[in-house]
Amino acid sequence: MLPGAFTSEWIWKQDDGACRKIQIPLNHIWFPHRHRRHKKIIVIEAGRASVRVEQTTLNRERGDSISLPKDTWLEIKNIGPEPLCLIEISFSEINRKWYLDEDWETENNA
Repeated sequence: MLPGAFTSEWIWKQDDGACRKIQIPLNHIWFPHRHRRHKKIIVIEAGRASVRVEQTTLNRERGDSISLPKDTWLEIKNIGPEPLCLIEISFSEINRKWYLDEDWETENNA
C-alpha cells in the first residue's frame, strides 16, 4: 500500500462544517489521522475500503457509512478493484476553524 495520494473536491463549506468528495487510488492509503475538534460522517460512494477506526479494522463497500466522534483515529485503505470514492461531512464545535492545522494530527506528530 502507498501512503497519501488522495484528491478532494469541496461540495460545500459553512462556518460550522463542510462536505467534500475524496478519491483514493487503488492500493493507496488515507494515512492515519484525527481531528481533535470535529466529528465526521463518511459515506462510501464507490469502491471497497479497509477502514481502521482506533484499533478496529472493518471492510466497507459502496453504500456503507462510518460515523466518527471527535478525536478518533482514522485510516482508510483502498482495497480495490477500482478507485475509492468517499463523501465526507464534517461538523465542528468551533466556527471557521474546523479544518485548520491546529485541529489536524497524524500518528507521526501525536
